[in-house]
Amino acid sequence: HVVGLHHIDLVDMLHQCVIETITACLCRVGEAMPTKGRMLKISRSDLAFRYDSEGRLLEAKLMLIPLKKAVRDRKFGVKVPIIIPFDAGPFLKATELLWTMVMTNPCAKSALKSTPLFQRLGHRRAGSSNQVTHDWVVKRYQTKLASLGTDWGIVNPKLYTMHTPRIVGATTLFAAGCTEAQLKAKGRWSSDIAFIYARVCPQQERDLVRMIASTDATPFLEKGDEHWNAVAHSDTTADDDGFDSDLDEGDELFEEP
Repeated sequence: HVVGLHHIDLVDMLHQCVIETITACLCRVGEAMPTKGRMLKISRSDLAFRYDSEGRLLEAKLMLIPLKKAVRDRKFGVKVPIIIPFDAGPFLKATELLWTMVMTNPCAKSALKSTPLFQRLGHRRAGSSNQVTHDWVVKRYQTKLASLGTDWGIVNPKLYTMHTPRIVGATTLFAAGCTEAQLKAKGRWSSDIAFIYARVCPQQERDLVRMIASTDATPFLEKGDEHWNAVAHSDTTADDDGFDSDLDEGDELFEEP
């Protein structure tokens, strides 16, 4: 009734819920979207809400199977909790959207474990769970971005993929001053590849240039060219031209025909 009065577009709300949840959890595509190796990544039973003594929503808890954990852990469904607070801030409303999604598309208690967390509304085809797929999400995402136009600096919406929410989340954490340990733990990274995802935003660029401009570099000259050449060519644990894998080795994203 409330949803009807406020003329909420439930399909758009579902899409926004997927994007914001992936961002809040720093999800890899293969942690949230169905793949041929594991169709049901997150079910309704993996989501729980916590309320205070007066029934006010406090937070959502989402259980995920981390992609980068040991194969044994994934095989036996070992999951980690992701806590998403209610009213976390003005730019992310994942818990509010998750709650609205569940209230507008309820699920019987007996079906929680077999029902996808993100389920499209409408007529269900025979043999289909109407589970949200990667293709459905990314096409709507790029269409939304295209409608914003160049005023938002978006020249080619096709460049924005389902890597983008993870990049946005990591970049925002980096800009907010989170520690290296926090960034790696939040994104479930074990190497410095986390910093490929954490991009420097324009204001940080300005601040960093000011730091360079206000720092006396004369003492560095004492080291000599050989030292700095060695530093510049030292080995790193992250590839310069790639991301960490979004899928388990040999797995593929599932798309309904």
